[in-house]
Amino acid sequence: MIYAFARDGGLPASAKLSTVNETYRTPVTAIWTGAVLALLATIYSEAFSVLAAGCAVFLYISYIMPVAAGLLAEGNTWKQKGPFSLGVYSKLVAILAILGGLVLAWVGM
Repeated sequence: MIYAFARDGGLPASAKLSTVNETYRTPVTAIWTGAVLALLATIYSEAFSVLAAGCAVFLYISYIMPVAAGLLAEGNTWKQKGPFSLGVYSKLVAILAILGGLVLAWVGM
């Protein structure tokens, strides 16, 4: 993610973080920056627990948002589905997924 944000100019030092190593064809600077930041986050264990719980909660919320958008759009602006469809159960499954995600987010908070 560091590389992706830097490639789009969204981070300080984006020019350096978005470079790709010619030999390994990977964003070495971005990878090492992420590794160092992860190590620094684990030095103070209480802060790491809070950081990990916060990341989990936001992950659940990021899962809920497109499911809720699809639930609202289904039948209105979203009339044609792809090759896989749950048929009449799609709204029920979406509601259950949203409720499950909200429960997980609540527990994480």
